[in-house]
Amino acid sequence: MQGIDVSKWQGDVDFARVAADGIELVYIRAGVGADYVDPRFRANAAGARQNGMKTGFYHFVTADTAEEARRQARFFVSILSGQVSDGRLVMDLGAPASIGRARFNEVAQAFLEETEQVSGRETAVYTDLSRARDLFDEETARGRVLWVAEYGVEEPSGSGVWPDWAGFQYTQRGRVSGIDTYVDRDVFREEILSGRTEPLPESERETEYTVARGDTLWKIAGRFGTTPEAVAERNGITDPNRIYEGQRLQIPLGERAVCTYVVKKGDTLSGIAKSLGTTVSVLAGLNMIRNPDRIRTGQMLEYML
Repeated sequence: MQGIDVSKWQGDVDFARVAADGIELVYIRAGVGADYVDPRFRANAAGARQNGMKTGFYHFVTADTAEEARRQARFFVSILSGQVSDGRLVMDLGAPASIGRARFNEVAQAFLEETEQVSGRETAVYTDLSRARDLFDEETARGRVLWVAEYGVEEPSGSGVWPDWAGFQYTQRGRVSGIDTYVDRDVFREEILSGRTEPLPESERETEYTVARGDTLWKIAGRFGTTPEAVAERNGITDPNRIYEGQRLQIPLGERAVCTYVVKKGDTLSGIAKSLGTTVSVLAGLNMIRNPDRIRTGQMLEYML
């Protein structure tokens, strides 16, 4: 199957022209981390399905602990409420290799297992060839298929613990009718499909948050684009002035404020992340940066308050 994967960075897509250009399966970025929903994901999903194409969803995971990975998995499934996914639900893990292979796989397995348990659906892993070979272990790969990125070749090379591939992303600079920007081009095999056609379970779009020292309900609500009243109601809080450090809250999500930063000469992604109070993984996920060491002067980056 000829396919593409899209996010907000492709803008307003004319899916009728995309379908006419031979695309059969569209993978759509649903979100990033534990609280960012791609603003185009619902429109992309609706447009693809209305024009007869199959759809699938992926999530960029910024976690570097198993607990955080499970939290992000629950968020991923919550934002897919009511969506039809022909494809397996896909993890794109942004954790750096520096955390070590054992911990990397602990995080990966936590996200995949939680996604499978909460959604009742099969999962797949998206990664580039070097990470597939060097970081993933047999336990993470077992029962899950691989969608691998390798550019400039006709077919992917051997990918370590996976005997074969189900998806092959062969360029980031593809062209398809109906999309004005470059777009990732893919070849997919039947193994990427879930075999399920019913919508995912209906659920509230929310995330979890652990109260830190100095937090107030108003401060927390503002961070997640919601109201103190909504957070209090969701968590059965009768006195909004009484929350305590370490308390776990379910946060109904509103619309987060998204800001921009223009890369200056001498900037590094790690330095920018530190100055903005975020992480390299989050910035990379929001801005579709595959190589954190490659940013350019004048490049516009999005980040969330």
